[in-house]
Amino acid sequence: MEVLIDPEYKSCSIESQYTQCIGSFNHLLHLIESSSPSQNGFSPNVTEELGRFRVWAGNTGAHRTGRVSLDYRLREASHIHAQVIKLLTDLFTDLEKAKAIRMLDDDQPQDSRTQWEISFEDDPEFMEELGLTEEDETSQPEVEEFVTCLADITHIITCLYRFSMATRNATPRDRLHKITSIEISHFEYWDIAHIGTKFPTAESYLIQRLGKANTRRRQLMKYYRQHHGTIARYINQERESGFIIKASTTIANSTAVKSQTTVSTIKQDAFHVYDVPPGPDDDQVSQTSYATSANHQRIRIAQPPNPDAAYNGTPFECPYCFQIISIRDRCAWRKHVYRDLQPYICTYKDCARPEKQYSSLHDWYGHEIQVHRREWYCNVCSKTMLNRALFEEHVEQTHPEISVHSNIKTLTSQCERAKTSDEVCPLCGCALAYSEVKKHLGGHLQEIALFTLP
Repeated sequence: MEVLIDPEYKSCSIESQYTQCIGSFNHLLHLIESSSPSQNGFSPNVTEELGRFRVWAGNTGAHRTGRVSLDYRLREASHIHAQVIKLLTDLFTDLEKAKAIRMLDDDQPQDSRTQWEISFEDDPEFMEELGLTEEDETSQPEVEEFVTCLADITHIITCLYRFSMATRNATPRDRLHKITSIEISHFEYWDIAHIGTKFPTAESYLIQRLGKANTRRRQLMKYYRQHHGTIARYINQERESGFIIKASTTIANSTAVKSQTTVSTIKQDAFHVYDVPPGPDDDQVSQTSYATSANHQRIRIAQPPNPDAAYNGTPFECPYCFQIISIRDRCAWRKHVYRDLQPYICTYKDCARPEKQYSSLHDWYGHEIQVHRREWYCNVCSKTMLNRALFEEHVEQTHPEISVHSNIKTLTSQCERAKTSDEVCPLCGCALAYSEVKKHLGGHLQEIALFTLP
């Protein structure tokens, strides 16, 4: 069934609607700040929403024209484009209504204003955020209208944030192949030296592999910053009536970045909601987690600080990958950061894909279990060998009667299983029970990757 689109929304551009909203936002903030001290208690709230609106625009390119703009990305998704226009139109309407309320309130003499009793029993915390306390038993009827307008403005901006999450491409965001042109090789020597200093007993190949992985992470972080800088450029400048207005609050770094940025095209069927659920591997909730070894040594992992808006369900912009995300708890935040960093990498020398990075502890250890952490158990003498060739040699020499009557290759495959023997950590040299290897070694890899965060 075809959805009808209002022709008014089809003919508008997101950039022009954004410019209108910013002009109205600035005017509203000016009206509030120029009023008497007793009447400008809403200034922090309006400033906060103005900042959130700029972050959304800088993240999506709503303020830009040309190939980096949100208009260009949505050129093949007219229905989604119309929905954004409708949200911006509603936002402008509420801003203009709020301005009218403020101007009407300022024009009335103080002693002629009608009093209105406000109940604080319904939502005292919200009223306290707006600068109104229980001591204010009466207030103007305009205050209630203004509070309603501000709540509508907050809701619309939150909808715009969720729109950015929903229109993100469904394919995984793996851009490691796009960062090779970013020159950051001068970090490689120091990253390798850092690993060698931190784990002096580790083998040379592993030190080299982990150091180079950290250099690639630095490239990826720099790519994210450049990509975001290109889209968010000029976000701190707004046009109103032909004049350039400097933003009162700096939200994003608008430094010009010389880079070629490819902006994705959103198609009509690419409307997928994105959220970060807590994963099964994220079983600790403290900001600092620990991995315990067999000899009770603990690896202290300093987690990145939690964003202010992390746990109240409000979408926010990740300071590392600059995606707009919504998380529910510390585990979900940590999982998102690790997905950005892809901290896990195979620790075996003979791996066919030694540079492959994993964002999930489960995927990484699953690779090592399926490919490398194997052993061969002899059912006759209960001996365990860590090498296929050694097992075959053991059967032929120790149990020749079995090798004669059985196919040695089939027998070897039947006796193969996941490794269950204790081992030594390849990085720090700690003795580990097989059940502790995943958490302990994974903790080392997390700690190494977190070192690259800006």
